[in-house]
Amino acid sequence: MAGKERLGFIGLGVMGQPMSGHLADAGWPLCVHDVDPAASQRVVSEHPTAVVAATPAEVAAQSDVVITMLPDGEAVRAAVFGADGLMTALRPGSLVLDTSSSQPWLTNSTGAALAAISVDMVDAAVSGAQWGAQAAELVFMIGGQPDSVERVRPILDVLGRAMFHVGPLGSGHVMKSINNAITAMTLL
Repeated sequence: MAGKERLGFIGLGVMGQPMSGHLADAGWPLCVHDVDPAASQRVVSEHPTAVVAATPAEVAAQSDVVITMLPDGEAVRAAVFGADGLMTALRPGSLVLDTSSSQPWLTNSTGAALAAISVDMVDAAVSGAQWGAQAAELVFMIGGQPDSVERVRPILDVLGRAMFHVGPLGSGHVMKSINNAITAMTLL
């Protein structure tokens, strides 16, 4: 585990639970949180090296990189800006890695607020659904500054089979929207 950044993971549903488990199994120091405490306990019972945090702020205090896998950009904003949110405890030099399916404009405004406190943000929207998360075969569409993307690459390598850096912050979520539109049109 020497040399690996401390990871936080917020959102332990059908995607987040297997993703966080892969990271724990790969030896990353891991702190987890979900609005459903039972979800956090499931991760820790299956991966005893992981620890549970009661709030996003506690995750931030114990992490260098915080990964979110939440329903949408509003949920990400609640985790960042809410009472006991990430903003209350993130340290300069930390990074937020949003793997949710978020609205690009919310990603950009969240990223701007984080940048104001010297915290980087990368959006890495996923394709692959639940089976991809379980098999660690997700495909990531990534937006962010090149140095920040390189910083999270070893994390994403554990979770998926391919990653595409498609532009600045928000670009990953734009590409995910395009991907979803094409998929919907193809399946109709």
